[in-house]
Amino acid sequence: MKKKIRGFAVIMGLALFCSACGKKEPEKITSYGMSGSTTNDAVSEEAEGDTSSKKEGDTSSRKEMGPLPERQLGGNPVWESSFMVDTVPVEISINQVIRDTDTLHVFKMVNISEDLVREAEMVKNIFGDTAKEVKRPISGAGGDALRLVWDAGQFILSHEGSSQFNFSEESETDSWKDSNGFFWHTYEGKYMNTDYQLGIGYDGEEKFISLYPKNPGELIGVPACDHIEEVWFSDDLANSYYWNGVYLNKVMEGRPNRTQSTEDSLCEATLQFAKDVLGFNMSRDDLRCVTGQELGSPRTNEIFYYSKEDEENPELPNAVREGYVFSWDMFHAGDLGGLWGNAGRIGVTDKGVVGGTFLIDYEVKEELTGNAEVLKFDAVMESLSDVIRKNIDVNKINGQKLKISQAMLIYYPVTNEENPRESTLVPAWDFKMFSNGQIGEIVLNAVDGSMLTILYMN
Repeated sequence: MKKKIRGFAVIMGLALFCSACGKKEPEKITSYGMSGSTTNDAVSEEAEGDTSSKKEGDTSSRKEMGPLPERQLGGNPVWESSFMVDTVPVEISINQVIRDTDTLHVFKMVNISEDLVREAEMVKNIFGDTAKEVKRPISGAGGDALRLVWDAGQFILSHEGSSQFNFSEESETDSWKDSNGFFWHTYEGKYMNTDYQLGIGYDGEEKFISLYPKNPGELIGVPACDHIEEVWFSDDLANSYYWNGVYLNKVMEGRPNRTQSTEDSLCEATLQFAKDVLGFNMSRDDLRCVTGQELGSPRTNEIFYYSKEDEENPELPNAVREGYVFSWDMFHAGDLGGLWGNAGRIGVTDKGVVGGTFLIDYEVKEELTGNAEVLKFDAVMESLSDVIRKNIDVNKINGQKLKISQAMLIYYPVTNEENPRESTLVPAWDFKMFSNGQIGEIVLNAVDGSMLTILYMN
């Protein structure tokens, strides 16, 4: 069977997401509107602005956007400007949901260092006295957790200067690597009364954690289910996950998800696991919900277990839906990868967290509240025009016109000059630049409008 996704273990560290939490004073906003999402369910009867420009197919949801904005548009630009930089015309036209806010959280944090990996503590928390070091080649064909094999192989090879790891059933890689500048260590033992494997990596800037069962079917009491995927299910065929000619939701409609816990309780279990087992605090605001964030009818991000022997059987007789997948994206920061935060994919069921992949760059040391009075959006846009005029490198623009049409409020780490290991996360505006395709981003401090960075795509 052809694999359309790697799913459960694949990091989507910089995917766009929204907080589902209500308005707070001060607020923590991880996504400030969805680019272009100004219509359909996102527009309420109370919302101000013209709603006449709804486009068929735009299925943004109110739940997705969080609380209704104070100012909500229906297709009319919230900000337009045009000017020249040398011989290059610049066009700014922001056309999306925009919400003004006054006060935001600011975070003090410390960069991950080797002493913060807490490897022995983590192994003990997960496996207890059953923990064993794995110092041999590992492979899916050899009975090891295929998802962990993929994580290990990608981590090791990428840090050895190669990105050509073979993601297949026959994938094989080292399980234990101590090298100058990074390490990867693999352990195995009992977790949830099931044989699990744990990988821990560190490279001088980030901590990487991978936890998966050797045979996923043992976890759910169906040993034949030796494979696992992350799958979106939806309420109609048009947006169902389509796999090898099979609409899975049609095949599985008589087999609902075994996990019956509420989304809130699944979130709580995830937060508790992060704190008690992995040793760091995770915010509810940073958990992307398991329902309703993708285009199409309401969808759920589920854990799908199946048997390799059933791959050619369109009825998938042994397949089981049990559990959901959260994406964790702390301090989201755009698509280029120049700004990293903590990220992960987390599988959780009625039993608790059953596996996942975590990437951790920072540990929050202190949360400061009420001390960041942010600029109104109009003032930020005035600063953006000034920054472009003074700082843009026209030699890096690959087209005849520079366009900016997307804006998002993010958090950006500013290094402490007195202690380079410490940073302050400040609210910032991230603007995407386009010219014959995306060419970069401009990041401005949301407090004073000053330029924090300009990123160009190579």
